[in-house]
Amino acid sequence: MTVTSRELCGPLTLLAVFGLTGLAAGCAGGKGRTAECDNCPAGSACGDDDRCHPLCAGEKDCDLCSECRQGMCYPTASPTACECSSAAECDDGDPCNGAERCVDEGDAEKCRPGPDYVCPTPSDPCERAICQANGLLPECVNVRLTTPECQCQPATAAELCARDALACGAATVTDNCGETRAIDCGACTSGGSCDAPTNRCLCLGIGYGGDWTTDGGDPATDMIVNDSTVTGGTCLTVADESRCVSLPGRQEALLGVTPDAAAILVMRGSPCTGDRVWLYEGSLATGQYTGTDLTDLLVGQTPAWLLAEEQLTLTPDGLTIIGVSADQQGLQATSRSAVGLSDFAVPTAAWFGRVNSLIFEAGMAFWDPAISNDGRSLFFRFTGYADGHYEAQRASAGEVFDAPARLDGAINDGTYWKVSGATADRLTLYVLKDWTTFVFFRATVGGTPALQSIYGVPGFRLRPIDGCARLFGSVAAAGGCANEEIGWAVENW
Repeated sequence: MTVTSRELCGPLTLLAVFGLTGLAAGCAGGKGRTAECDNCPAGSACGDDDRCHPLCAGEKDCDLCSECRQGMCYPTASPTACECSSAAECDDGDPCNGAERCVDEGDAEKCRPGPDYVCPTPSDPCERAICQANGLLPECVNVRLTTPECQCQPATAAELCARDALACGAATVTDNCGETRAIDCGACTSGGSCDAPTNRCLCLGIGYGGDWTTDGGDPATDMIVNDSTVTGGTCLTVADESRCVSLPGRQEALLGVTPDAAAILVMRGSPCTGDRVWLYEGSLATGQYTGTDLTDLLVGQTPAWLLAEEQLTLTPDGLTIIGVSADQQGLQATSRSAVGLSDFAVPTAAWFGRVNSLIFEAGMAFWDPAISNDGRSLFFRFTGYADGHYEAQRASAGEVFDAPARLDGAINDGTYWKVSGATADRLTLYVLKDWTTFVFFRATVGGTPALQSIYGVPGFRLRPIDGCARLFGSVAAAGGCANEEIGWAVENW
C-alpha cells in the first residue's frame, strides 16, 4: 500500500505509534499537507493553502503576481493578469519598484521584478510619499496619490513658448502633462513680422519712417545727433565731439554699432576725409554718450590697418574691432578687456586663417567687413578673383571663422556695393547700393538672399538694432560728406 503525505497528516493512527517521521514537521492545526509542504525550501513556509510560499516582510519582497499576507507571498486573486508578452506590459510605472521584466515560466510568461527592485528615497515629495518606511527598510506601496500637489501642474503658455523656442503667434503643442493645448506666444516685440508656420519673428519689413536726424528737441539729453538747429543745442563744435556722435560740418560715417546701440564706432572727417576713428559708449534711450578717439592707438598698431570708410566694424559685444589690413591682403581684429576701456591689444588674424586664404596672388583684396548681430556670420567684399560678396560663418562668437562662400543670387549681380549689416538670426541682410539700403531675406542661413522690394530704405551703412525695430546708420542731406550724420529710423510696416 502506498501512503501519501496527506494521509500521514490525517487522524492519529497506529502509524504514529511506529514512529513514522514527518508528522510534527508536516502538520499544522490538524490540516493535511501536500508533499511539497513537507520540504519547504529555506526562506519559505507552508501556508494555509497547504503550499510553500516565500516569506515576506512587505510587498517589496513579493513579485508582481503575489501579495504579502501573514508573512508569506500568496498569489493574487487573478494571477492571469500577471501574464505578459513583453517587458512593456510589465512596467507599472511605480517609481519605487524599478523596471519589471517578462519571464518565461513554462506554463506562461509572467511579469517578474527586475534586478533593481528596490525602494529608493526620491527627492520628489510625491514619489517620497509613495515610498514609505516599513521597519528598517524603505517599503514600496502601490498607491497613486491624487492630492493636488501630487498631480501634474500644467506649464504656462509663456513657459511652453520658451521651451519650444516659439517667438510669436499661435501654436498647438503637447504640454508637460502630455495634454494637447492651443497657446498664443504673442506678437513680435523687437520688430519684424511673425512667420506663422515657424513662429519666428522675421525681419521682412522695408518700411522705416521718422526723421533720421531728429534729436527730439531736448538739447540737455539728446547728444547723439546734430542738434545745431535746436535752440540751446550743444553739439556744435569740435570741442563737443567727446560726447556728441554727430557734429555740424563734419562727416560721420558709421563703422559699427552693437545691437543695443550701447557702443558706436564712427569715422569722422572734415569735411570728407574720414581721418579719425571714435568709439562712443552710452545709451540711446538717454542720448548720453562718452567718446574716445582711437585713431592714434590704431595708427600705432602693427599689423597696420586700412583706416578708411567701411573698412572697420564692431562685434556685437562691443569688445572687438574687425577690419582690413593696410595692404588689403587679409582681415584682422583687435580686442579690449572690458566695456569702458580702450586697451585694444595687438591686432591678430587668428579668427581669419581660412578667410585670408582666399588671397593667392597679387591684385586680390578684401573690402567692407560687416558682422551679423549674433557675431556668427562675417560678410565682406572680395576683388581680384570671383569678385563679389562673401560670407564666413562660425559656430559661436569668439571661434575661428570657417572658409567663406560667395553669396548666391541677385546680391552678387555686380550692382550692390556692400552688406552693411545682418539680423541676429542671419536671415535678413541690409545691402548698400546708390546710397540707399535694400533688404534681402533668405529662408535659411547660407541660403540664397532674395530682394524684398525694389524700393530701398533711405540711409546707408545701416545696421539693425533692437532686433530690427530700428535701423541705425548714416544719412546725408544734399551734398553728402560734411552733411553726413548718424541717425536711425523706426520700422512702421
